Amino acid sequence: MDFRDFLDGQEWSVRQMLDALDASDRAFVRVDDAGRIIAQTDRAEDLLGQPALRPIYEVLGELAARTVRIAIARGETMRTRDVIDGHTVTITICPGPEGHLIYIEPETQTGPLLRDQLVEQRLRAALSVLALDEPRARQKSVLRMCRLLHEIEQLDGRTTLPRTMQRCEIGALCADTVRFAARCTTIPIELEGRYLTAVCEMDGIRMALYHLLTNAILAPGVSQITVRWGGAPGHVWFEVADDGMVLSEEAFQALCTASARVGTASGLPPVIEGHTPGLGLPTVCEIAMRHGGGVSLVGAPEGKAVRVTIADDLPEDPAILRAPKFVEDGYPLEETELSVL
Repeated sequence: MDFRDFLDGQEWSVRQMLDALDASDRAFVRVDDAGRIIAQTDRAEDLLGQPALRPIYEVLGELAARTVRIAIARGETMRTRDVIDGHTVTITICPGPEGHLIYIEPETQTGPLLRDQLVEQRLRAALSVLALDEPRARQKSVLRMCRLLHEIEQLDGRTTLPRTMQRCEIGALCADTVRFAARCTTIPIELEGRYLTAVCEMDGIRMALYHLLTNAILAPGVSQITVRWGGAPGHVWFEVADDGMVLSEEAFQALCTASARVGTASGLPPVIEGHTPGLGLPTVCEIAMRHGGGVSLVGAPEGKAVRVTIADDLPEDPAILRAPKFVEDGYPLEETELSVL
């Protein structure tokens, strides 16, 4: 299987799509029949500290390594426990297309039945992605599975943030976020774009844009910020441009994969090319991936811009799944309409 596909001019790799199913405390690794790492998500790379093409056995305990060897030899799905980076984790290995898929998840207070269901659902999602040959089908499969898994986690109480997909006007969404961020700075923030609608998680897009604005505001030497948005075949985009120091591509990627685990033994964020802002970029990347898109560093009249791209054909949630609209007397509008009937 080719690890890199190109969809509507946008690069989509198997690793990127598994990253969309990944999380801060869960990780996927693909290994060959010899146990060598073929590919791994960012979290797996942080957790294991093992580069590609090296055997995964080298970073596992004796019991876990033996279980993985047996599962690979027999082509069966097996589960074991291990201690990695001081944390007890559950390791599940199962056969997959052109190799084997390993899923690592920390043990939590979640009930064992629901935890097993979450593990099984994530493995099924990952395997379905690897089994599909058509890039667009992979992308839609990931988006659908991410939504399903989020709903399961809501039932588990892990998250309370609703993710409702609905059509909105991108310019209005950008203007609303800029008004909020502008209260914290004297740097002028310009808006530039045309009327454009897209289906998205409005709160998620606001959060992504606010992170980018915060980074631009806090970056040294910035005197001008512009928020732009636009579209191209297959996707829509918005970006935050500024006239501050231009980051190298390596530094930008480092900021995108930074997290609370990186260089934070003292509780301080990592310093990358003199910058401490940027820890919101992993969240921005995760939001973009949930929308079938990505985050990139692009050129701009001001100097540079961080651009977020999302797919333009995402399905809108049925009205019944959205928060009810309330009228002045406090009754949901839908209930009022039904009572008239």
